[in-house]
Amino acid sequence: MGGTNILSPLTHVVDRLSTENKQTRIFLLTDGQVSDPEAVIKKSRTNKDNVRVHTFGIGNGCDVEMVKKMAEAGRGSCSLVGDDVDNLNGLVVTALARASEPSLKGCTIKFGNFLNEKLGEVFRSQLLTYCRIIPRAEFEDLTLHFTCEKDPVTGQPIDFKYTSAHFDKVEEGFGLFKVAARELMVKQEPAWRIKTSIKY
Repeated sequence: MGGTNILSPLTHVVDRLSTENKQTRIFLLTDGQVSDPEAVIKKSRTNKDNVRVHTFGIGNGCDVEMVKKMAEAGRGSCSLVGDDVDNLNGLVVTALARASEPSLKGCTIKFGNFLNEKLGEVFRSQLLTYCRIIPRAEFEDLTLHFTCEKDPVTGQPIDFKYTSAHFDKVEEGFGLFKVAARELMVKQEPAWRIKTSIKY
């Protein structure tokens, strides 16, 4: 533990960029562990609206939790490149695209009584997909609620609500069963399979 010194160069860059009145981005790549991950995460949060931190965790030995939390604290994206991943170019292109576009911060999503999640940052063209088997008796009262602190274009909060009328229903006898899931689904009372996506 503690072989990579990230804090010193990160502090130097963040402090220097924070004096400039413009939007900047930091791309941090690491393949190891650090001795002071909490300090690194805290530094990423220093000027998160103007100096945003995007991270790449390279290899299976990187501190996954730290690179995720650094990106979250710095309002950036996190890309994990395991030893068996061969799509580094694609991940870099995605990270660059997300860095060049405004994003939604402070997002939350609530899906019925099944999900209540803080999403943090949501980027343009990021697809959020949730699937759930909903008992028929609960379907009519189903709601999905998406909120965001601030729309980067209008400057106003975002508050979307979707009801059961917005969801497509899979009728009985549609042939939805898969071999691996058949036994589980047969045991359920008649239900609709709910799938919804929100794309910014």
